[in-house]
Amino acid sequence: MGDLSPVWLMPAPAAGARLGSLKAARYGDAGLILIAWAENTGNSRMPSSTYFTMVVDRTGAVCQPKTALPAAQAFTPGDDLIAHPDGSIAWANVQSNRIQLVKLVP
Repeated sequence: MGDLSPVWLMPAPAAGARLGSLKAARYGDAGLILIAWAENTGNSRMPSSTYFTMVVDRTGAVCQPKTALPAAQAFTPGDDLIAHPDGSIAWANVQSNRIQLVKLVP
């Protein structure tokens, strides 16, 4: 299996936010990785989530800093990030009772 060694990233969540819904996928053709996550605030009765992305290389160096996703482009905890052959990443969500495909192109 080889040696595994973690690379720790510091996403600097908002004060009091809990990280959740962590996703990762290959991005582009230069060995980049898109990391996506939610920052959850509030309590279980009145939760609020904000979604973010960050692009890193294989060593963990940040190539694109933490960026907030617009609410219309958010993903859900059960969503998969799909890496396409052209290096883009896609996922689906629901907006106004319609299915929307979100695609990020490097």
